[in-house]
Amino acid sequence: MTRWMNRKTDFRNGFTLLEILIAVSILATAFTILLASQGSNFLSSERADYLTTATFLARQKMVELEMDFEKDMARGKFPDEKEEEGTFEDKFEDFRWKVKIKKVEIPTVIPETEETKNNLVATYLKQITDQLSKAVREISLTVYWGDKDKPLKDQPHMTVTTHIVNLK
Repeated sequence: MTRWMNRKTDFRNGFTLLEILIAVSILATAFTILLASQGSNFLSSERADYLTTATFLARQKMVELEMDFEKDMARGKFPDEKEEEGTFEDKFEDFRWKVKIKKVEIPTVIPETEETKNNLVATYLKQITDQLSKAVREISLTVYWGDKDKPLKDQPHMTVTTHIVNLK
């Protein structure tokens, strides 16, 4: 009798197959979640690296553009509307840039009607907004990275916009 009870006691001290399967499935689920999280962290880290590099490259290119505009404005030349694009140095061959320069149209505060055409204040405001529109340029610099075979609109990018004013 004691032999049989010891055997029964020994059996109760171990794990059943069902308990082992449940433990393994819990571990497998936990590892799957951890691996997915790790992969997501890796992709986020890679995107952050590209975004940081693109930010520094955009800053560098914008400073170059502003210096060129200052030199041109010192010679009496103000930039017209245009678009340019190019690449960065060999070390940053995955990155490309595109710059758009356009005139800024400042809307008039007073709508143009028959009554306001002869109004001196409305005429004066229209002249001021026209002169400001001629003196302000918007510069948008976009830095792209990623697959060069895709169209630019489908590539990851960041855009920096600034304005320059010629009050001379």
